[in-house]
Amino acid sequence: MAHIIKDFFTGSLILVALTLAAFVGFILFFILNIFFHIFGALVIVFFFVFLLFFAIWLVGFLYRKIKETGKS
Repeated sequence: MAHIIKDFFTGSLILVALTLAAFVGFILFFILNIFFHIFGALVIVFFFVFLLFFAIWLVGFLYRKIKETGKS
């Protein structure tokens, strides 16, 4: 009879531990979900900012190249 009670308590302890681990995992994934949504929005913003900088640089570069070829 003692092994039945021992098995019952061991099984209960394992289920409680797994439930707590699942809850911690849920909270962790929830926090990561929020973080990566913010990170994804920042990636879009930085893409457009760098696209603007690239366009400004490209206009200056092309202007300089056209000016240099006109002199020679």
